[in-house]
Amino acid sequence: MSSMTKYFFIIIFVLFSCSKNEEGKRRVEYHLNKVNTCIEGSALSANQYYSVFVLEQLTGVSSSVSFGEVSFYTKKEDVKTDIKNWSEWLKKNEAKQYNLSDSIKIVESLIREELDWLDF
Repeated sequence: MSSMTKYFFIIIFVLFSCSKNEEGKRRVEYHLNKVNTCIEGSALSANQYYSVFVLEQLTGVSSSVSFGEVSFYTKKEDVKTDIKNWSEWLKKNEAKQYNLSDSIKIVESLIREELDWLDF
């Protein structure tokens, strides 16, 4: 294989990796936006609940949600703190994880299986 061909494949690989990373970043931001719509004292919707679980499992950072028969944030500051912590994780890890897109898809799939009782 010529050196030109090798460079071509390296460039394609890098571009593909960056593209997949951007897709993963967009998925994480989607879930952050869902959590940002939570209102203190109000029950989490199915989508908000799902997004909290996805972010917790993907990042390893626990939320401040008060879980129970009805799950909710007790204070708006808790929502902001959780979003800040998950956003910081994203900033630290987005460049390292060229497979962020694959990682979040796997986590989303696993969470959907666990939360199959939720009506999305």
